[in-house]
Amino acid sequence: MTKEEFLNRIKEDEEYSPGWQAIDDAFEKLYPGQKPDHFGTTIPSRAMWGGDEYLDGFSVYTSTKGYKHLVTYGMTVLYGDEEAFGGEWNGWGYEMTIKLKEKDTENCMWAINMMSNLARYTYKTKRFSCQISMLKATALPCISVKIP
Repeated sequence: MTKEEFLNRIKEDEEYSPGWQAIDDAFEKLYPGQKPDHFGTTIPSRAMWGGDEYLDGFSVYTSTKGYKHLVTYGMTVLYGDEEAFGGEWNGWGYEMTIKLKEKDTENCMWAINMMSNLARYTYKTKRFSCQISMLKATALPCISVKIP
């Protein structure tokens, strides 16, 4: 797509979200035909509107190999933005993903919170992760256990 075509598209379609679509397209190749569980942040909670949420949302895909695959939306420019067109990268240049050996999406909420906190850290400190960054976990997430 040329820059002129891009500019025409964002004028004609105010909901055009090429960054969001690029993420969806990449995960469609990994999980064909799957409709993920999606969690969006509310507009007023987003940092650009004065809130403390730096991501627009998360999707959770289910692998046939027994894990959940989570992806963020918001570390890159998701919506039609002339300044982001054609560059080597945009926004922070990456989205975050994590794979968890879980069967239920609700057991993945700690990871969504963690990625949200990492996004907040990145935006506030202007420090970003490099490709294939790893975090050393010193403890497992808290899990409620019912003791008889």
